[in-house]
Amino acid sequence: MEPLTKNKGLTLIELAVVLVVIGILITLGVSLIGPLTKRVKINQTNDIIDAAAESLISYASSNKRLPTTTEFTSAVRNPKDAWTKSLFYVTDTNLTTITSPAVEAVCGRSTTNLTVQTCPDAACASPTNTIPNVAFIIISSGANNNNQTAGTQAVSSATTVSVYDVDVAGIDNYAGDIGGTRTEPYDDLVKWTTLNELRTKAGCAGPQLEIVNNDLPAGFRDATVYDATVFAKGGVPFTTTNQSYRWCIQRTPATAPSNLTFRNTANTANIVFSTDCSALAEASWTQSNTVVISGSPNESGSFNLTFFARDNNDPAGTSDNIAQKLLVLTIHQVARSTGCSGFRVWNATGAARIFRLDSVCSSVGNNQEITVDPTRLLNSGEIIERFTTAGCVGLVDSITFNQAVNADALDNDCQVNYETTGVTNR
Repeated sequence: MEPLTKNKGLTLIELAVVLVVIGILITLGVSLIGPLTKRVKINQTNDIIDAAAESLISYASSNKRLPTTTEFTSAVRNPKDAWTKSLFYVTDTNLTTITSPAVEAVCGRSTTNLTVQTCPDAACASPTNTIPNVAFIIISSGANNNNQTAGTQAVSSATTVSVYDVDVAGIDNYAGDIGGTRTEPYDDLVKWTTLNELRTKAGCAGPQLEIVNNDLPAGFRDATVYDATVFAKGGVPFTTTNQSYRWCIQRTPATAPSNLTFRNTANTANIVFSTDCSALAEASWTQSNTVVISGSPNESGSFNLTFFARDNNDPAGTSDNIAQKLLVLTIHQVARSTGCSGFRVWNATGAARIFRLDSVCSSVGNNQEITVDPTRLLNSGEIIERFTTAGCVGLVDSITFNQAVNADALDNDCQVNYETTGVTNR
């Protein structure tokens, strides 16, 4: 018969060892929970900020501007970080305001008032990077619930926001949150988007500002009155009536071709000529919607004219959008006789438009005749006007009989096209 084995319990020493081990494991577990939870919330907040940035870009694409600071919370999917604290939004007020239907606050601009600098230390005497022309910044105050970067604001003058490396000590650049100034190791989560990034992602096409014309109609020496208009579009126009842009014409010598005038839209001033428009002070440029060319040229030849247009992108500085285009003005030696008492005119603007001729307002399809042969032609002294809206509301531009004469010079068939840049031979 086997002897009975006596069941022994743990000794006090063994029990103490077990309890110590359990305590160590519990302590380790508790100490790991905090960092793991913080890391999860950081990742979640970065995702929230990324989504908010995409929402702002989508908003800009649809509305041609960024949301204002008061619109921010409704424009983004989630305006709070993973700690349920509100995100902060910094932008340029110029990007949130459309001053007129012609101005797209995002696509028309090339600069902003907002700069970000990344800092390796609290002094930030030597920033790691400096990023100019920032469109917007989104900020989370991080785990310490202390915004150490900047509060929600729309800046209207040059502003630099400092973003520090993680755990840089002694930082609090925003005293507007709970507790006022609390200098702590930096833990804000920050994302910014530059204006160029925003313009690209928002679908802005082409340059901010451009001169529309691709050529100038030819004229004839000592013949009919020459008549042409040079247009610009885009950018950030001035809001003064008939003074959307500033103009300068570059030519050597710095004078207009003989017996031609280059006037502003209101016909109150000559457009300035210069041998170097880029060196000419902005205040010396002539302010106007367009450049109106007219006169009876008395010298023939081809004249190279470089048209410069600048906008109001930077009212206080020199960072305006500037467009330039070389256009050749050709004046032929021999004038043709004007065998056309009236012209047939076709809509060649690329879409159906509203036109008015002889007080008759009508919608004309693309490549359809605006005039009615032979009862209603473009006759001497008459004009055809183009409008934006039915009923002939919202004048866009117009063409004259003299422009038709010049455009028809090559074949004298009394037929011309009405294009967005003027009159061309048909």
